[in-house]
Amino acid sequence: MKKIALILPPQHFQFKEVSLKDIKKNIKIIVLKKFREIFKKNFIWKKSYIKKKFNKYEINTIVLISIILSKNKNSKYTLFGGVSIGEFLSLYFANILSLNETIDLVLRRAKILYDENKKNPGFMLSIYGAPSNLKKIINTPKFKNNVKISIIYSKFFYNISVRKNVYKNFKNILKKKKN
Repeated sequence: MKKIALILPPQHFQFKEVSLKDIKKNIKIIVLKKFREIFKKNFIWKKSYIKKKFNKYEINTIVLISIILSKNKNSKYTLFGGVSIGEFLSLYFANILSLNETIDLVLRRAKILYDENKKNPGFMLSIYGAPSNLKKIINTPKFKNNVKISIIYSKFFYNISVRKNVYKNFKNILKKKKN
């Protein structure tokens, strides 16, 4: 039976698990060079700076890919899958993409998300145990243009994006529906 490694997206990653000294130097150099090329600025690799800015796409993505890519590629796993940036990382671990191609794709995707979030500030949420009438709630005039479903995993498990201006109201409605 094949073993599966699931590469999680950055929002599932706990910063306290990061030990920057564990990241291999050569991976770090490649990632920082790509980051400079794509974001047109230097990345400051200081633990206090990263902790302070960790909610930004550019920061958590760069830390996450560095940690994952610094792990031994000759792993005991034979099949890799992923969601979010894991799509590209799984291609690297499956020997389909090179290290440089993977870093390039992940950072370019992060740049698109980062730029989008600056234009329309919002959140990506995974809702497990969502009310069965979630689609109906999202289609009300109050939320129609501010809440979007991106992935439906099952009847009660959704990934959605919510604009900041309606986040609090949307969260309150979901709380009410659960009770």
